[in-house]
Amino acid sequence: GVGLPKNHSVNWKKSIEYYKKLLEMSEEEETEKDFGFSEPAQTSELNEPSYSIIARIGEMYMKGGNGLEQDPNLAYTFFNDAAEKATICGKGRLANKYYMLAEEASSMCD
Repeated sequence: GVGLPKNHSVNWKKSIEYYKKLLEMSEEEETEKDFGFSEPAQTSELNEPSYSIIARIGEMYMKGGNGLEQDPNLAYTFFNDAAEKATICGKGRLANKYYMLAEEASSMCD
């Protein structure tokens, strides 16, 4: 939503859709690399690690707003997923931060 024209507003629902598509494209690239296909994937590589994008989705669900309803349950799920991926990538401190955010989201649930 940075740099939007004045006639447009920030829309987190749309942002999440785009983030999910970006993550799917990244997973497809990784799958093709794992199976050794000779042609490179036609999608662009992520500029950020997937765990960072997943955590950003969690933040949006935790806060709510900009057209998105607050959903601590989904926030918990996304933060947990981000923490697991950060752990796999050797980012222990960041993983701990995401686990703490997952616990915070969990405490907000009914």
